[in-house]
Amino acid sequence: MFQTQLNPEIEYNQKVYSHTFETDLINAISKNLFDQNNKAYKIVSSPFNSKNFQQIQGDLNQNIQQQNININNGFQLSYWTAKHKKQNWEKLAELKFPFYFYLKHLKIANSNITSQDLQQIFQKNKVFRQIQTLDLISNSASLKPNTLQIINDNLHFLNTLILKNNKKILDTQYLSLLKLPNLTCLNLDNCNLQTEHLQIISKNLSNLKELNISKNFSDINLSSLNNLKKLEKLEITDNLITDLSQIKPILQNQLKYLDISRSAFQNKSCLQQLKDIETSNSIEVLLIQNQNLCEEDLVEIFSIFKELVKIDLEGNQNLAKSDLNIQIPQTKLQWLSLRQCSFDENAQHRKDELDRKEMMKDKGEEYKPFDYGFIPFHQEIITNIVKFFPNLKFIDLSQNLIKNQGFTELVQGFQNNSQKLQHLQLANCGLTHEILPLISKSQVFTELESLNLRENDIKDEGVQILVSENQFQNLKYLNLSNCKISVQGFTQLLNWESIKTVVDFRFSENVSRSNSNLYIKRVEDNLDNLKNLKKISLGGGMEINDETPVSLQKRNIIMSPFFGDRLD
Repeated sequence: MFQTQLNPEIEYNQKVYSHTFETDLINAISKNLFDQNNKAYKIVSSPFNSKNFQQIQGDLNQNIQQQNININNGFQLSYWTAKHKKQNWEKLAELKFPFYFYLKHLKIANSNITSQDLQQIFQKNKVFRQIQTLDLISNSASLKPNTLQIINDNLHFLNTLILKNNKKILDTQYLSLLKLPNLTCLNLDNCNLQTEHLQIISKNLSNLKELNISKNFSDINLSSLNNLKKLEKLEITDNLITDLSQIKPILQNQLKYLDISRSAFQNKSCLQQLKDIETSNSIEVLLIQNQNLCEEDLVEIFSIFKELVKIDLEGNQNLAKSDLNIQIPQTKLQWLSLRQCSFDENAQHRKDELDRKEMMKDKGEEYKPFDYGFIPFHQEIITNIVKFFPNLKFIDLSQNLIKNQGFTELVQGFQNNSQKLQHLQLANCGLTHEILPLISKSQVFTELESLNLRENDIKDEGVQILVSENQFQNLKYLNLSNCKISVQGFTQLLNWESIKTVVDFRFSENVSRSNSNLYIKRVEDNLDNLKNLKKISLGGGMEINDETPVSLQKRNIIMSPFFGDRLD
């Protein structure tokens, strides 16, 4: 059953290994796959290579059979490469696992695997026929429509099928053969989906709970989706949408998650189509990025979707046109993204100029830019945001230049409402180290789990302020990438008491290639304090496989030049 996910999707508890297949993968499987409770973990491998296949098979049999392990949950085996050769797929099909070995998830992405290769793998090796999740993302050049028949004939336990970015795979003849009774999640993002395809899917795959039909760029009639009586999550981003009311029954009473970001609405505006729904008592999560929404639209949205706990309004820059001094109905909202909505010092100036330019054009008069001088943006926007949503736990204002004053208003608003945030995302907001005392001392942030200050002018001065307090007892994610912090500041962070709970530490673009080894050495020296660390990004052009120290590999810590800054 679909459950609303409010927390960032960080793999706090799942170990992930990154090794070259021919030398390390089997050892990783046999020696590191299980903890003391026999919990199984995910393994991510780079190119499968048959070079040392016999030795690999021997190690697999010897090491796993010595474990005496009762496997309940299985594990995930993933292949991600663009350089597979045909004989390698043959070797994969021949790989023999112990009788108790349970493969749960198989990912073969960005490869040249063909339908024939898949047929061989599934028919020769029963371990692969018991998988529950198959991810074939981005194999468009090699996978043909008969892949669907192969999947249907061999994978009777499949509950999740990801076919994203395979534009040649959908065909009515073979799609009609796809009748997987256990399939609950289907991803057809960017697959050239047509109305007739959707009709077949809705008829044959009646147990679907999650469906992604984004980026198909065609006017698809959605009405057949009403046949999916169990559907709870629907993603239709970057599409042409004529009429959302075609699926009014499931929008009103069934769907819990709807993503219509960046879709082009024909005949009626996005807001008008939402109005046609009238009201929804089921939708809890709404992603509606880049739809030119204004403040009045927000009132309508919360009037329609009365059960919302999460909304993503990224890129709706018209929201910055006023101070958002409106009346929003009582709301349960806990998760709010206003990323890249132009809440900055020049937003009102830009909006006024655009309006005036359009007006002059209509009158046939010459447009001359007007010098407004310095006009601060509406600080009331920040105050009103907090006032509207007294239950917020997650807020993302990234890529809005709210600066220190805007952040001060935000904190004040939360203090007035006695709110405590769990997730604070402020990447590229024009902040300086002067806001750190508020973060490190305010009671608003005592329960913070994620803090993102990427691309702000924090410097070592900010680090000193941050580490002077230890109020974060449950901080799991920390992003201080591109914050102009030196090796000395980095070392202070590694010795900080609150770093002990951090699972994911992102510090890219503070590091240059010339001194990246020094940063790595600091991490090695402070491993005792990094008790829960699983992922760290340091930048500096480091190659993961070549330069991840053995000490970090033993702790199963993933090192990468860059992990990005989003938490969704």
